[in-house]
Amino acid sequence: MKTRTFIIRAGLARMLCMGFVLASVTLAAAIGAASASSPGELDQSFGVGGTVVTSMGGGMAQVTAVAILKGHEGHQDHHGAKGKANKDVKKFEILAGGPALLSPGGLNRGFALARYNDDGTLDTTWGAGGKVLTTVGSGDAFAWAMAIQHDRKIVQAGYAYTPSGLPPPAPPAFKRFALVRYNEDGSLDSTFGSGGIVLTPVGPGSAVARAVTIQGHRIIVGGYSSRCVCDPVGQSSSFPGSLDTVAMARYEEDGSLDASFGRGGIATPLASVTTLTRSNAEVVVQEDGKIVTGGIIASEGPSKVLTVRLNDDGSLDDSFNGTGYAATLVRGSDVALTTALQADDKIVQAGFTSGATPGRTDLILTRLNADGTPDTGFGVDGNGTVVTALTTGLSAARAVTVNDDGKIIVVGRAHVAGGATDLDFLVERYNTDGTLDSSFGVGGITTTNLGLVDQGQAVALEHGRILTGGVSNDQFALVRYMDD
Repeated sequence: MKTRTFIIRAGLARMLCMGFVLASVTLAAAIGAASASSPGELDQSFGVGGTVVTSMGGGMAQVTAVAILKGHEGHQDHHGAKGKANKDVKKFEILAGGPALLSPGGLNRGFALARYNDDGTLDTTWGAGGKVLTTVGSGDAFAWAMAIQHDRKIVQAGYAYTPSGLPPPAPPAFKRFALVRYNEDGSLDSTFGSGGIVLTPVGPGSAVARAVTIQGHRIIVGGYSSRCVCDPVGQSSSFPGSLDTVAMARYEEDGSLDASFGRGGIATPLASVTTLTRSNAEVVVQEDGKIVTGGIIASEGPSKVLTVRLNDDGSLDDSFNGTGYAATLVRGSDVALTTALQADDKIVQAGFTSGATPGRTDLILTRLNADGTPDTGFGVDGNGTVVTALTTGLSAARAVTVNDDGKIIVVGRAHVAGGATDLDFLVERYNTDGTLDSSFGVGGITTTNLGLVDQGQAVALEHGRILTGGVSNDQFALVRYMDD
């Protein structure tokens, strides 16, 4: 009897033990499921709660471009802020670039870079404690864009002031296209231009480079230039009467202009359009070598979203909308600030519109077919446009990319109710038809408050995560979210 009782108890003990194990496994699974991050949530493995804020130079710093590098043995995402996702590599490095004051209390900014480990800590083996600050030109400079070459050299583009050399009433200095190339370790590349720096006058006045991309061994820069001996570019003045025009330049590997592009390496394809045109957005190269960019055109009424496609030689591609460019009216007073190319060569642009309510801007998306016509399958009105009204303030898209399943990710700013200057990082995810993806964040939208004035301005995808870069209280800011 004792033996039997023992056996019964032993069997019961085994059953209880098994039940405990099963219950523990079930509980652990439930806890894991509860703690698993959902699309749109902050990536808790990055920085502090998914965010990193870095003081750069003397202040007035902001991230305008981010890039993801794979480990040293692998291939890197060389498209900078608009690269495709890399899901087959465990180790990543993060580059962030933009402007920063050269010294505390100073007046002039330089080109700034920071390199981070995948967890958001600065890579102190690179540059000076993970940071590099470069004086460019003889006055103020501003880095708008960045691209990574196949050899892991880093190219930044923007503008820098240099003396005009002209008597009054001409301005004493003009903005020039400015390029800086660095070696992988952050040192200036002495084989490029003059000590790693190239300054290019474009047109009779000032010029601003807003985008850079790599085309084989060449470098393409896009932006805009003035058509007068003046310095109106880069200002937020009213659009009518401005003399800016789209400007592009292509450089050889050593920094010299590519004579096969445009006129002596410089193209102003819309010079015959007598109203303002600007390339504010990325330059994207199609598989066939055609070059796409976007921005703003102010003609025949309020400003519209501009899309331009060039042949490889810098001339307008007249197979695109019959003219080489397209003007898309969303709501009036429309501006595109970012461009992405889908796998089917459809062109997505994002920015803002201020055509509905004074003092308010809303986020916009447009999509064109590969021939330049509106994509009628995009947006609710069948005209290839989407307007997302978030708040009563100043919302805008500053970066856009397309993930591997075709969903569109938009990064920018959202004006919240805390005050006139209270802006937050904004990330949205749209389905392929332009509707917000309800599985992401709250109804397709997520916002992050870092400080009083925050804004997302760049995006890159890595390993199922969305890396965004921007500014928080005049400092470099990175925020990483889950994408799947």
